[in-house]
Amino acid sequence: INAEYGGGESFYEKNGQPYCENDYVASFAPKCATCNQAIVGQSINALGKSYHPEHFVCVTCSRPFNGTAFYPHLNLPYCEAHFKTAASSGSMCPGCQQLVHASDTSAVNAMGKKWHAAHFKCQFCTRQLSPSDFKEKDGQAYCDACTKMMFG
Repeated sequence: INAEYGGGESFYEKNGQPYCENDYVASFAPKCATCNQAIVGQSINALGKSYHPEHFVCVTCSRPFNGTAFYPHLNLPYCEAHFKTAASSGSMCPGCQQLVHASDTSAVNAMGKKWHAAHFKCQFCTRQLSPSDFKEKDGQAYCDACTKMMFG
């Protein structure tokens, strides 16, 4: 709440406490994920973070997106060209359609694809599978119990 103090100065109130504008912004305004400064006015919310519009840029080339598509990788924004470069060092997980980075030591190689370990699951019961303990049927992965129950 922006109100006027007896001397004509503006103040903000939160939880019954008055704050001058500078203290209110410093305490309660979202912080930009790039510069860590308070955001007053327009902001961009992406990847679970807030940004000043001029700071929401490709992490590789620093070009702003200006309303164009961005591509997330490791919770960072990339332009299309640099995402493809990053993607060439890994593979797309069929479970989430996100990049499995080449350095991901827990990644699962199964059915000719690379998966995040958490996304390699039984198609029916969604139990997490290991690459040595699953059955493939019609291009889908199943645990042993579901394979027996569904396919005999």
